[in-house]
Amino acid sequence: PSLRRVSTRRKLYSDFYFSNILQWLLLQERVWVQCSDRLLYTLDWATSPKHILLISPIIIMVEYSYTLRQDKVEYRHLYRPTSLSSPHHYFEFHHHHHHHHHIPHIEKLGPSEWGICAVDRDNPRTRETQEFLKKSDFTYDLITKSSDSKNELHISSIRNLVNMGEDPVAAVKQLCLPTTRICSLTITEKGYCCDVNTGDLMVDNPEIKHDLENISEPKSAIGLICSALKTRRDTGMPPITIMSCDNLPGNGHVTENAVTQFAELLDPSLREWIGENVTFPNSMVDRITPQTATAEAPIISEEFAQWVVEDKFCNGRPYWEVVDGILVVDDVMPYEKMKVRMLNGAHSALSYLSYLCGYRDVDHALAAPDVHDFVKLYLAEVAQTVPKVPGVDLPWYQGVLMERFSNPNIKDQVQRLAEDGSTKLQTTMIPVIREKTKTGKASHMLALAVAGWIRYMAGVDDFGAPIKIKDPLKETLQPLAQQALSQRDVLPVCDFTTTTYYYYYYYY
Repeated sequence: PSLRRVSTRRKLYSDFYFSNILQWLLLQERVWVQCSDRLLYTLDWATSPKHILLISPIIIMVEYSYTLRQDKVEYRHLYRPTSLSSPHHYFEFHHHHHHHHHIPHIEKLGPSEWGICAVDRDNPRTRETQEFLKKSDFTYDLITKSSDSKNELHISSIRNLVNMGEDPVAAVKQLCLPTTRICSLTITEKGYCCDVNTGDLMVDNPEIKHDLENISEPKSAIGLICSALKTRRDTGMPPITIMSCDNLPGNGHVTENAVTQFAELLDPSLREWIGENVTFPNSMVDRITPQTATAEAPIISEEFAQWVVEDKFCNGRPYWEVVDGILVVDDVMPYEKMKVRMLNGAHSALSYLSYLCGYRDVDHALAAPDVHDFVKLYLAEVAQTVPKVPGVDLPWYQGVLMERFSNPNIKDQVQRLAEDGSTKLQTTMIPVIREKTKTGKASHMLALAVAGWIRYMAGVDDFGAPIKIKDPLKETLQPLAQQALSQRDVLPVCDFTTTTYYYYYYYY
């Protein structure tokens, strides 16, 4: 009853949330509360009276009339990382700090049942990260920076990191645990092993071919998901939600398409079960986070954070509504178009021209008047194709993007933004050019951005220095770019019936 009275003052606490709180309390041996004087108090449930006091946003157990004021209490631990029997798991293929950052904010509102198990491919960085997380008790530091402020956070949402390359069976088992409810993907466009234009699964992909023949020891993310879903179906376990967080238009639809096509080839009945039981919500993640030099280095991120996710989950989810920066909506599409076309598209557009101009840091490039004006004009041109976004003023958003790109404390690398252009341009620029062409609107800045990409793909700058290109189609596209550069009055022959859209874009 006392909890019910408190709930009338805090609309965020629903009956469902309170039932979870009470269930959690019954499972705990003790609650940890850290006070501002650094003294650690443990209040045993078994020995103290059964009085519960909610001091928003912290829940503690108090003994007799002794109380702690909210401003004297600091959240310490929700549950010990080793206690993995009761919490639900939030499974991630390629761990991403964005989710890790939001889980603690949920925890601060009361006991949370959610933790994260991360999975990554086998490479030196994954092994280095594994060793670091083991030594740090699966915690790490995140530093968010704006142009004039800094905030340090200690992230403790990760419960485990599985190296899928070394132990694919362990990755499958983690997805098959009863406590696993969501599989989140941050694997870049090429990780879906499908043509983003046609939606066809790349059946000739070596990893896909391997997984179809060795489903118990998968190598690809798509194979891993289907292996786990097959096991869950065969053992009578409930399904899980597969949630993509990559910069792909309709990323949930792309994921569903790739998974169901693979399942059809593996076992047609599995595809039917997935269609009836598994959900693939669309989402949009917006936060600039440069790569770190080592696993032990704190992650540096901008202060701005926005995550929009479709409310389409088949087996529960964290109570994201209570966290600033997260929107749970029925339709992600307007937010997605805004972000992919404006932020991601502008990132690609500025990267090639900035690199060719000699800039290596994004903030230094934006400080140059020519680059600054180009990006500003590019955003205005692309904004014409973005639909109305609930609660967002597009001119304001353009200004925010210019400020974020110019942030001197982030030090994002130009060449990082230039990676995988043949894949990125298919989703960030080609749809925009097609729409503007149909309506007869000019695409001058888009044309300049594509020209910059072609020039960059030639692999040599104007001073003869080699450009280190990272692109899945480098071997195919670099000779074409070099031919275009050396023979500017001759267009290479191209069969549009067999090539994908980026060739069309090249000869547009």
